[in-house]
Amino acid sequence: MRKRAAIDKHPSQLTIREQLGISQEHYAQYCQISLSMLAMIETKKRYWPLDKNDYEIRLAFKESEQDEAPPVTSELTPTLQKELEGRFLDLQVEIQKKKKEDEKTQFANQQAEKRRKTCARLRPKQTDPESTRAKLVDYWDLSAQVKLEQKHPAIAEIEEIHIEAVRKKMAVLEKWLKKE
Repeated sequence: MRKRAAIDKHPSQLTIREQLGISQEHYAQYCQISLSMLAMIETKKRYWPLDKNDYEIRLAFKESEQDEAPPVTSELTPTLQKELEGRFLDLQVEIQKKKKEDEKTQFANQQAEKRRKTCARLRPKQTDPESTRAKLVDYWDLSAQVKLEQKHPAIAEIEEIHIEAVRKKMAVLEKWLKKE
């Protein structure tokens, strides 16, 4: 039987434990009952033992629902500042790697295009199709064709979208880091 994750359930079906994001193991430890006992209680196969229950947690949960939510601060703490700066640097490195990779791919594609054109001119000069030279020309042409097919326009478009997403992340980080 597949375990149902809390995320798969409708919010009204969630137990307090699931709403709090506490594991069954930790909840059972807190309530001083076994894990199997908690599982049976949650599936309505058993009742809470008279001397053990989750009343304390349920009460604290209900009281916390009545509390006002703490205001969300938009100030950068020193720790968050360092984390954002680290992420920004990681994104810069990612962009640089991508640029370098694109340069290599572009160069390899140029080589492949030149190789195909050269092969097209060499092929008519090969009188014996079984000769080593003719086979080499065919191999070079095939390898160039494979190289050019590796960079399909769909892949290039996906890579461009990825780069644009990284640049947007950098812009957001830059905006927040300049506020300070």
